[in-house]
Amino acid sequence: MGTIKVSVFKWVPLGGYATITFMPDMTTYKFRGEHFKRDSINSYDVAGYRFKVLIAHYDSWLSLGGWWEQDVKFDAGYGTHGIITVGMTEWPIVDTLLEKIGVKGKLTNAGKKLLKFVADGSTDALVDTIGLLLSELDIDAAVFTEV
Repeated sequence: MGTIKVSVFKWVPLGGYATITFMPDMTTYKFRGEHFKRDSINSYDVAGYRFKVLIAHYDSWLSLGGWWEQDVKFDAGYGTHGIITVGMTEWPIVDTLLEKIGVKGKLTNAGKKLLKFVADGSTDALVDTIGLLLSELDIDAAVFTEV
């Protein structure tokens, strides 16, 4: 058992702020947030990669940031895995990311790199992901190993 914690320490513009987290298909439990609300958490299977996508958005008129936490059970299977959270101020980018990883469109090469990082925790795939897919966004990544 554990918790994924995401904090945003900045003035959030009127257009809002969204986070999208890509993680292995782990068991999830309670979501908590201060100025953030979970919009969705769904499991997907694309090109042999099984993963979850959690989308949370800023849910306050005015404040200096906020945070959210998602309780998880680290049961993705033996080996190394990755979790990546992307923060952005424009909602259309969420759909763009989901299109590139094959959820709402055709899986792109950059999307494959992101899914490889989630599945294998490959730092090479993470570097490629940032370069090809996620430039100019707020990005946090974590690697964990199940034994």
